[in-house]
Amino acid sequence: MSDVSSAFRTLLPADGGVWEPVTDGESAASVFRSADGKRYAKCVPAGHTASLETERDRADWLGTQDVPGPRVLDWRVNAAGAALVTSAVEGAPADRVPAAALRTAWEAAETVVRHGDLCLPNIVLDPDTLTVSGFIDLGRLGRADPYADLALLFATARETWDDEAQAAAAEDAFAERYGIALDRDREHFYLHLDPLTWG
Repeated sequence: MSDVSSAFRTLLPADGGVWEPVTDGESAASVFRSADGKRYAKCVPAGHTASLETERDRADWLGTQDVPGPRVLDWRVNAAGAALVTSAVEGAPADRVPAAALRTAWEAAETVVRHGDLCLPNIVLDPDTLTVSGFIDLGRLGRADPYADLALLFATARETWDDEAQAAAAEDAFAERYGIALDRDREHFYLHLDPLTWG
C-alpha cells in the first residue's frame, strides 16, 4: 500500500481480507475493493469527513427509494478520517462497454422530446376548449425516456383528483388514449430520481 493507503488501513473492516486500492475513477477520495469484490470502502482524511457523511446519508436515502445503487454496509470514523463501506453494484461502468454495445443500449431505450419538469403549473390550457395552449419553463427540455415526464405529470395531477380511484381512472384513460401500458416501475424510478437532478 502507498503511504496514503496505509493511513486508511485502520479504517478498513478487518473481515475483508486484503483490500485492494482502486486506482481508476476521478474521486479525490481513496477507494478500496474487498478481496471478494462484493464491497467497496471510500476513505477520506479527517478534514473531509463531513462531505463523506453527506454521501453516506444520500446513499442511505437512495436505498429507501427503490433506485438501484450501492447500499451502505458500514460507516467508520477514527483519527485518520472516515470510511464509507458499501455494497458493490453488479455490472460494468458504461465507459468500459464497447462503443457498438453502448450504442445498442442507447438505441434500445425509448426516448422522446420531453419537457423535463412536466408538472401541472407548466402546462397551459385554453380555458374554453381545454386543449393545450403550450408549455412554459423549458429550461430542462431535451430528449429522454417519456416516463421522466409522465412520473411528474401523474404525481402533480394526483393532488387535483378527489381520491385514488379517480387518479387511477384518469391515468388509465391517459394510457389508453396514447396506446401505452403504464410501467409503474419506470414511473416510480423517475419520480424518485427527479429530486436528485436539481442542482
